[in-house]
Amino acid sequence: MKKLLLLLIVLSFTLVGCDAADTATHNLKDQADNFGLLRRIIVFHGVTGEVTMEIEGYCSITDQTTQLEVVCEVGRDKYYINYVRLGDNTEYLVEQLEPITVSTYHYVRRIRPQTAIPDIVIDIE
Repeated sequence: MKKLLLLLIVLSFTLVGCDAADTATHNLKDQADNFGLLRRIIVFHGVTGEVTMEIEGYCSITDQTTQLEVVCEVGRDKYYINYVRLGDNTEYLVEQLEPITVSTYHYVRRIRPQTAIPDIVIDIE
């Protein structure tokens, strides 16, 4: 009976740890997608190891299997976008350059009016 109780306690701590880690991971990815994480993206040839591109900044990345899209915020409402073709020998590494604090209990919902309300253009002739 004691062993069963101990096993249940260990399992409950393990599950709580996974939930907290999953939440922290989700929150870090959310920060990165909203240009809140300083990152270094290194693109290299997988066979030779030769670095073909390095990008550093507050960047969001999207891996679309055949290409990597890297969007970096460089100022207020100013962005750069880079496309990297991902071939058989092209690989990349994304490194977080500085730690940030994310809450495992904090919930955020972002509504962006510019995507919900279309631009209305009225031509008067």
